Amino acid sequence: MAAGWHRPSEVIGADLLVLTVACGCVAVAARGGGVRAAPGGRRRARTVGTLLVTGPLAAVAVAGLGTGGVLLVGAVSGAVPAWSMPAVAYATGHALAAGAGAATSLVWLGLMRHRIVGTH
Repeated sequence: MAAGWHRPSEVIGADLLVLTVACGCVAVAARGGGVRAAPGGRRRARTVGTLLVTGPLAAVAVAGLGTGGVLLVGAVSGAVPAWSMPAVAYATGHALAAGAGAATSLVWLGLMRHRIVGTH
């Protein structure tokens, strides 16, 4: 996006496509018995590790989607002066793409929590 090769919608679409394909692969593995619950109970280290991953992802998702949403509403409502519209559109696209990427990662982590995919 920064180089101008991709639009924000393409980046967001790619995130959703990857999530869809990954879910389809896990569904196929589950039909063959290749998905099972993770062994062992909850450990403090595992919980801390989870927080170190999901916390920043959640922050990026909320900040990106929130900032992008506010900028988008401002641009659509006419609150943004015409001379600054290109810069606002650029910032909006980047914020929404970053937020959507983090949000799809959180969805994947939530779906795969306490699951193991593969053979013994």
